[in-house]
Amino acid sequence: ADGGIKAEGDGLCGVRVHARNVDRAISVLSSLALRLEAKGIALTPTGHALEARIGEDAVAFTLEERTRLEKHNPTPEELAAEERRKKRMARYWDSPAWSRGPAVPFECAYPASDLIFTDQLAIQVSGWDRGLRRTWADGKVQKLEKMLDDIVAGFHVLFAARKVERERREEQERQWQEQQRQRERVRLWQERENKRIEFLNDLLDMRRRVETWRSWI
Repeated sequence: ADGGIKAEGDGLCGVRVHARNVDRAISVLSSLALRLEAKGIALTPTGHALEARIGEDAVAFTLEERTRLEKHNPTPEELAAEERRKKRMARYWDSPAWSRGPAVPFECAYPASDLIFTDQLAIQVSGWDRGLRRTWADGKVQKLEKMLDDIVAGFHVLFAARKVERERREEQERQWQEQQRQRERVRLWQERENKRIEFLNDLLDMRRRVETWRSWI
């Protein structure tokens, strides 16, 4: 009803724009894909977004048209429909319970607000990257089409940051695994020591018993 179109599902890229901006969205994504591929960055649709990838590191992003909510101004027809609904509701509650017909909708006959598409396209990268830029959008002067090289450069910065973060996590995992191995070695050593001490104590106890028997004999 609001004219919005979503490209979500298997093999799609999660684009959400008004029908009038579909061609522009396709053009932006096509141009961006060519620039990314020229830099060795593979681009794959995930159903709800697009994923740019270099090796083990990925940047997922969406292309959407910005929207806003505005108070709905009902038409005369909608006002008349709401008045009829209120009258039906009043008759419903004034009637005895046994004689009431089908329940009357509680919702207003028209929406409280309208979703307005602004014609402003935006590319939004998902995730959190310590203050790095993750959004590029139409401005008052510059459109998204003029920012494509900046977007590619921004993606490279994100890839570099995510590689550093991945390697940091991997090093933490390696250290944790090494600590676990050290703990296991200590546990096994302690277990062997306990068994050795127990064995020696048994020998000493046996020797004391033998000496006691000898003395008695």
